Amino acid sequence: MIAEVPPLICDPDITKKFVAYMKELDVPGQAAFPDIKATASDDFSCVLEQIPGAYIYLSAGFPDGPATQQHSPDVLFNEEVLRFGPAYFAHCATRWLEEASESTE
Repeated sequence: MIAEVPPLICDPDITKKFVAYMKELDVPGQAAFPDIKATASDDFSCVLEQIPGAYIYLSAGFPDGPATQQHSPDVLFNEEVLRFGPAYFAHCATRWLEEASESTE
């Protein structure tokens, strides 16, 4: 039931780290919005209640195209961006683990 899903609140420190990690990658048209607010909910919020983390949006729109909502039958996705999602996740995980291991040495 959607009413049972808490608000999605990202950890500010981890969000800042992940934005910095993502900027290390050479991704054309990359833009970070670390202070974005959204009214949408997601069950990942249940995870973030227990473990500090960050929710990453991967925009798949077209910069010069119509801004159609993702749940519309008229939406078009820019599939060229799909390769960047796994790269961001892998890079953020690797960098976070590197920094975590450095702090324990």
